[in-house]
Amino acid sequence: MTPHPEIFARLESPSGPPTVLSKMEFLPPDRKHDTLCIGVTSGIHGDELNGIYICALLSEFFTALSQTSAKTALRAKIKIVSSVNPPGINNSVRFWPFDETDINRMFPGYDRGETSQRVAGAVFNELSDLTHLVDIHSSNMFVRESPQVRLYHHDKKTLTLARAFGLPVIWLREVTALETVHLSQTMSQAGKKTFVIQAGHALEIDKELCQNVARGILRWISALGGLDRTAITKFAPSTKSKNTQQRVCIAGKKNVVFLSAETSGLFVAHDSIQFLKHKMVKKGELIGRIVDPVSGQTREQVNSPVSGLLFTIRVHPIVYQGSLLARIAASKNLPNRLIKKKTPQQPQ
Repeated sequence: MTPHPEIFARLESPSGPPTVLSKMEFLPPDRKHDTLCIGVTSGIHGDELNGIYICALLSEFFTALSQTSAKTALRAKIKIVSSVNPPGINNSVRFWPFDETDINRMFPGYDRGETSQRVAGAVFNELSDLTHLVDIHSSNMFVRESPQVRLYHHDKKTLTLARAFGLPVIWLREVTALETVHLSQTMSQAGKKTFVIQAGHALEIDKELCQNVARGILRWISALGGLDRTAITKFAPSTKSKNTQQRVCIAGKKNVVFLSAETSGLFVAHDSIQFLKHKMVKKGELIGRIVDPVSGQTREQVNSPVSGLLFTIRVHPIVYQGSLLARIAASKNLPNRLIKKKTPQQPQ
């Protein structure tokens, strides 16, 4: 039987068809493997399209796998919820369209609350049987993010699993007050092993990036014991490196530098950086400049204060004082003067 979308929640509309929340679910042929239940979510923010496409690639893979004799390679229950915020996606807006509520501030939800609280509650309840979760996000309209795993619980086993994704950056973060009501954090509080992937830019689909992240998620599922690695051939890189883990950059409080604008104007990234997903930079290397839109004069030249991996770059050219321009994971721990005590109130 071919897997197909299943509706797990329905919200009536004032006029017209209801809003429905759907999932794709894939069961292992041997039901003794049901104890491992892995979820993938995306589309909490309606302008983050990369995650939706990554989920589509995963659903395509598991559907194809289920139709072949290799279906026994699946050793876990897989649950994919690609569109948590369907109205936002349909209208290409970040938040719930009616009242501009951020659904990722509503978990674990409330089944008698506002609509966005009910959506959060329905999703949270649907995922209650998970053992592991990957929540996929892109950045917003302001910056482009290199594919990264964001970890909020940094024990050795979790870090080893994070390396299995094979993504360029693992960012060890501290939970902020706002993040305590994110899907990822409330699932973690409920005892689920949770990983957040951040990749790309809003309102775009980067095909290569999505394929790489989808491959990474399959490798991670394999590392958990949920998938025979031989089944990943369709998504595997053409050249397999034994040093994937060595190339992963570990970012944390002591080595991430935030570059913020010291003046306002038009930010123009340097040609060698503008369209890259990530790049090693040297101390003093030109990142870009802020230009006066009237005179054309350079108001600020932006240079890297450290050597390291540039993994966030400004995309939206309009900047004010304090606007985030870039983030760099330094090759060495930063001196105290460069360590941010608080994250800027900008794209996270």
